Amino acid sequence: MDEKPKKHQFVHVPPMEELEDTEENKCFNEGSENDGDDTVPLGLTGKAVCMQLSMSVLANFSILSSGMGLGFPAITFQSLTNKSDPMALSNEQASWFASINAIACPIGGLLCSYVLDKYGRKKTLYTINMLSVVSWGIMAMASSVDKELMFIQLLVARFIIGICIGLSSSPSAVYSAEIAHPTLRGRISVITSVTIGLGILLIYVMGYFIPTNWRLVSGISCAICIVALILLIPIPETPTWLASKGRTAKAEKSLRIFKGLPRKGSFINPELQGEIDILIMHSERRQTLKKESLLSNCIKPEVYRPTLIIIGFFAFQQLSGIFVVVVYAAKFATEVGVTMDPFLCVVYIGVVRVVAGTIIGLLLDHLGRRTPTIYSSILMALCMYGLVACKFFQPTEHYQWIPTLLILTYVFTSTLGLLTIPFVMNAEIFPQKYRGFCSGITIAAAYSICFICVKLYPWMTTNWGTVNVCMFYGTCSLLSIFYVRFIVPETKGKTLAEIENMFKSHYAGNIQQAGSLA
Repeated sequence: MDEKPKKHQFVHVPPMEELEDTEENKCFNEGSENDGDDTVPLGLTGKAVCMQLSMSVLANFSILSSGMGLGFPAITFQSLTNKSDPMALSNEQASWFASINAIACPIGGLLCSYVLDKYGRKKTLYTINMLSVVSWGIMAMASSVDKELMFIQLLVARFIIGICIGLSSSPSAVYSAEIAHPTLRGRISVITSVTIGLGILLIYVMGYFIPTNWRLVSGISCAICIVALILLIPIPETPTWLASKGRTAKAEKSLRIFKGLPRKGSFINPELQGEIDILIMHSERRQTLKKESLLSNCIKPEVYRPTLIIIGFFAFQQLSGIFVVVVYAAKFATEVGVTMDPFLCVVYIGVVRVVAGTIIGLLLDHLGRRTPTIYSSILMALCMYGLVACKFFQPTEHYQWIPTLLILTYVFTSTLGLLTIPFVMNAEIFPQKYRGFCSGITIAAAYSICFICVKLYPWMTTNWGTVNVCMFYGTCSLLSIFYVRFIVPETKGKTLAEIENMFKSHYAGNIQQAGSLA
């Protein structure tokens, strides 16, 4: 037939090297010029948006446990080191309790790179929750009469939760990025960071109301993980992963769900059929790529360039002290001069982080990735330098609220940028066929640095003093500004195919062009 194609109809399949993540492909996202036709693009109808958001939220419930695991030492450190308790841990044992999860995080990150691509996003999330239940269950039933046995149980449980944290840093964000329309991807992907913040807040609140019974807190956390495991049942696997395994029929069903179309029945939708065709072609292409060696994949510019950039990004994130403040919240607040109840301050920290995470989630697709990170780093540095000033010039009774305000501002501004953006970009900056592998490598590197920072914090405060520690964190925050400005690319509004092409060739020119968007 010579009939002119209808608006939004799929009429052209681009070359394979330009294809990436069907839902994200530009030829479908932007639609055709419609000469006044107000038809909503596929994937942006109210039903589609609701489905993308709701499924992402359910998937992200799985990482509540990661947030609770990160914040757990903050509420138990003082109780576990209370010298009046015969079961109290030594300072050295307590530092291992607080940091051993960071040793396991790289293992989880590397494991994630295999499980995520081999078994899919949904089964990886199942694994996270099952391991979390085991970890919290061990701590809830830890010995109350044998100190050495209790210490071993705590280390084992914290090691397992560390594996969960490493595992959970990618799957939910990758899941969200793969099911979301590009105009929603930033907002949906940041749900991961908000959920981790909620997990931290939950554990902080439980620590405030149950400050001495960490076994009960662990039991409640275990119950939350069981609920999260149940909530995973209705979520579908992503069409991208299903197609990569040759499960075309299931990929089409999943695609219909996320596009807000009927799940069953025979009907003609040119855009949907076009995306299904690309899913099939991607699957065929990946079969040929399996013959390539790991080394040949790693030396590709679209693989090693973003990997090195994100690892550097995570390094500045960790060296700025963000995770130290989360893990040692009560201890850190006391050391910098906060006079209020440290556990109440910790709850405020949790609330501020959730609020900031929600705000950046709503604004991320408008502000981009680089701009909020740069301003975040500036304000973080100012807050740390402000805490240094407070140590030199002790605030009078009427101004003792200043250290508290500076800590809360530090947490708020870090969440708006340097804490959140690296995880968001880690889910979108890699080509789909390498995403599981590369995100696992970067998460392993990030938490290796995290372990060093968390483990050394007590030693640093003892040998350097609180003033110099805050100066160090503030200076690293300042240095991150230059890294983000000159190294990190802007991905705002770009399809995953366009992001991949930035790294394939003319990298410097692309970065310079991206800089104009910041």
